Amino acid sequence: MLRRDGLIERQKKRGTFPSARAPIQQPLEGIYSFGRSMAGLGLSPNSRVLSLRSVRADRSLSEHLQMSPASAPLVELIRVRSAGGEPLVLESIWLPEAAVPNISDEDLSGSVYDLLRDRYGLDIDSAQESIRPIVLGARQALLLGARKGSPALFVERVSSVAQRPVEVRHSVIRGDRYLYSIHLHPGQVKQGS
Repeated sequence: MLRRDGLIERQKKRGTFPSARAPIQQPLEGIYSFGRSMAGLGLSPNSRVLSLRSVRADRSLSEHLQMSPASAPLVELIRVRSAGGEPLVLESIWLPEAAVPNISDEDLSGSVYDLLRDRYGLDIDSAQESIRPIVLGARQALLLGARKGSPALFVERVSSVAQRPVEVRHSVIRGDRYLYSIHLHPGQVKQGS
């Protein structure tokens, strides 16, 4: 339990040691923002843009954004999100290009949700998110400052405005530094559970 909670680290042929860093806890309550969450923990958030380009939607993106694969292009933004100088999240975001004209002229180091709201009038009001465990590949590990094969979380989010999908976001999050938590209430228990 101590290792799972990030309080100790086991090192092969060396022993068990207290962890220098407790995991960063992200409550899953409402639509959360990495930047606001990290700032709330006293950690300075930062984003480094790796690429910004125009792409055509593949089948999965087309389905998520409810558009035909041959329709208008998407903007693809890939960046590394850090907190307290430590890389934590490798993030890929896809937006319909027509909805975000001249986004390449904007500052993409902060909250994309704030930018969408303030510059483009797109106030995200709902999202569907799925989370699954993965292990980091070589490139992901390099960008996140972790070892290849380290545990990670893959988070896919489809965000909407007035029930219209406007964003698909894939986040690869370091499993050794991040902990998702959910506060459950008795009223949420379904019959037969």
